[in-house]
Amino acid sequence: DGCEVATCLAAMGAAVARSTSQEDFCVSPTSLWEQVGLIVSRPHWSVAIPGDNPVVRLNIYSIGTLPGCIVVNRLLEPMNAGLFHCGVEVYGVEWSYGCARLNIPEWHPIYGDTPGDSGVYKNPARACLDHHFTESMELGRTDKSQGLVLRHLRAMRHEWLADEYDILEHNCCHFSAEFCRRLGVACLPEKVLRLPRVGKACNDMVRCKGPLCLVAGPEAKQLN
Repeated sequence: DGCEVATCLAAMGAAVARSTSQEDFCVSPTSLWEQVGLIVSRPHWSVAIPGDNPVVRLNIYSIGTLPGCIVVNRLLEPMNAGLFHCGVEVYGVEWSYGCARLNIPEWHPIYGDTPGDSGVYKNPARACLDHHFTESMELGRTDKSQGLVLRHLRAMRHEWLADEYDILEHNCCHFSAEFCRRLGVACLPEKVLRLPRVGKACNDMVRCKGPLCLVAGPEAKQLN
């Protein structure tokens, strides 16, 4: 009857509201119905305490899992540089970016489908299997709610596509820097972006995009 329909709709609304405050952020259509009670419920993810500003952490890994990569980073450490993979941990989930497309596009009851060609993905905190975890750095606390963080990630999943990955100019470290900027916390440490910046500068010189190209351009004739 009408009362049962109203009760069901109210339960669906409450489930949608709860879905924006769960650590997993992205849920399947099935889990929505589980929360409504039409399917046997699975254990819920932990929910942040309202008003509690969570710590944002930068999780740093040595690229790859081969021992040689770790050795290289130890040699580069005195120069405050290294070959790193980064992920940003917020609300208990670690987010990063890579060149692999999502195998299974995710769906959220409010924000809809995640593009299958996105390079943004999530891991359990400090547990990326493709790289060797080395350290975690606290960058401050964000005043963004889980729902607002999800909206930022929703936009970034459309902006940071796997096919646009570039090891020097558009990699996981750049993604982490942009995500931290949107969360309103501290900037990434210099060592994380030092090698990509040096590599980009060298690449620009080779491609003749840098300031040194002025000696061969039309402006050089005017200077003479």
